[in-house]
Amino acid sequence: MAINVVISQDDLTVLAPPSNVDLQVEVGPTGPRGSKIYSGANEPTIDTTPFTNDPPKLGDLFITRNSLFVYEYVVVPGGNIWTKILDINASLEGQQAITLDISSSVYSASSIYSYRAPFDMTLSKTPRSYLSVASTSGSVVVDINKNGSSIFGSNKLSINENDLTSVSASVSASVVVTSISDNDLLTVDVDNAGTNAQNLKIILFYTR
Repeated sequence: MAINVVISQDDLTVLAPPSNVDLQVEVGPTGPRGSKIYSGANEPTIDTTPFTNDPPKLGDLFITRNSLFVYEYVVVPGGNIWTKILDINASLEGQQAITLDISSSVYSASSIYSYRAPFDMTLSKTPRSYLSVASTSGSVVVDINKNGSSIFGSNKLSINENDLTSVSASVSASVVVTSISDNDLLTVDVDNAGTNAQNLKIILFYTR
């Protein structure tokens, strides 16, 4: 690469840049991408549209717009899954949340699930229930008991036919017991299973 001398005297030399610069860069193969954040209306096992042309990779996150849950794509024995790591609503409101995975196939039964409270807590808002597959006929009705007695009044936790969440239930649940003590036994009854409903979950919101 030549450098041109514009002026040259005993006490002054002015150098000019070359007329052309030849820059050669070697570009290697594209490396793996970093973590990506997806979003969808429902949980990532239901709302798979964002993955149509861009499959998730380990470490990716997914935010649900309806419930404001954050999921992470992680590896477990047998394959990779989306697992919920954060409830944004609960964090914003100074609450915490417990997720109860009740049943894959929903059927009517008493004490279908049990949970021992690990500490004193106060239920801070009405629990919520979710399905991955809606009932095609009839609502899904759930009761939560503390030491054998319902925490609800006349209206239990329900999910309408053809719906996935209790948030939009036609009849809102009425909670009458909010105080939970350390080691209290919480049990879940499915009073009505609907038809073909799948993957029932319950979220308990609490403060300590």
